[in-house]
Amino acid sequence: QAEGGTRVAEICREHGVSEATFYVWKKKFSGLALNELRELRQLREENAKLKRHRLGEALLGFVKRSLAEGTLTHTKAAQVLGVKPRNVDPLLSAAPGQNGH
Repeated sequence: QAEGGTRVAEICREHGVSEATFYVWKKKFSGLALNELRELRQLREENAKLKRHRLGEALLGFVKRSLAEGTLTHTKAAQVLGVKPRNVDPLLSAAPGQNGH
């Protein structure tokens, strides 16, 4: 839009970003075509999902081990997982085993 003659301040106001952010983005992404920007966004979203999934698996593994060792109660496990205590066991039994996957 800026290359088309629209004022930077107007573009920033329209999209709710500062002019500083606009110029940072322009420096980062000005050489990319629209399809490359879409692909980059898709890859970043996919990467974020994978990180959340991996973090969830690690958290479940930690809770399982801690419960087995007796260092964590069901009440504390429920707080850590963000569920009610009665939902801890079903959640852990539905989780994949800790076999390196």
